[in-house]
Amino acid sequence: MKKVFILITVLIFLGNFADAQRWKRTRYEVLFGVALTNLQGDLGGANSDEIYMIDYDLFATRAALDLGLRYKATESVALKLNIIPGLFNGSDKYTTASGRAGRQNTTSTFLLETSVQGEISLIKERLSTRYTFRNMRDFRLKYVNTYLIFGVGGYYYNAKRTSEVYGNASYSGYKLSIPLGIGFKYGINRRFSLNLEYGARKTFDDYIDAYASSVAGNKNKDLYMFLRINISYKLRTSRSGLPRF
Repeated sequence: MKKVFILITVLIFLGNFADAQRWKRTRYEVLFGVALTNLQGDLGGANSDEIYMIDYDLFATRAALDLGLRYKATESVALKLNIIPGLFNGSDKYTTASGRAGRQNTTSTFLLETSVQGEISLIKERLSTRYTFRNMRDFRLKYVNTYLIFGVGGYYYNAKRTSEVYGNASYSGYKLSIPLGIGFKYGINRRFSLNLEYGARKTFDDYIDAYASSVAGNKNKDLYMFLRINISYKLRTSRSGLPRF
């Protein structure tokens, strides 16, 4: 009887250990999807002359393509390579703020970002099919993989501005950005997952909208944002530690 008890205990331990190591079998993921873009620059914005994070212009929302590759370093920490080409827009015609509406500036910007971001899970990903959209009766928010985002990136932009008051202008260049944000991930099945991610990019440039504020003392730089909606596909990890396609 004692031997049976020991055998059962060992089997339970091995089963739990194997389940805990399951994430190592699929360290790599490819991601593809779309993103909504928004630019907090000097043009447009809310109906106020103040500059806040809530200075958001819904009508200036545009779209981007979203591509990525994720690598799980540990069960709770991942690295992700992003390639995101997209369009951004800003226009004074979308606001009634007195300091902006009279300028009649409109800008259209193409931006290509490549970045590397770290993801730290606050709620770890659950890999069992129980925690997928195929089993919605067991869905709970506490089972949704939730992670914080931080990283570093570079971007190329080409901005063109038109204005009946100030004339037309264009700017382009390569600059540095700092991604910060939060993301959510939930399984569709064992291999596919749905990802929703919001991230703001701190920049050190004021010409993404081809316009720099002339207000004295204004040292704010342009900020751009992505709301990313994508599908990730898990790749099996080979014995060498590389992805198996």
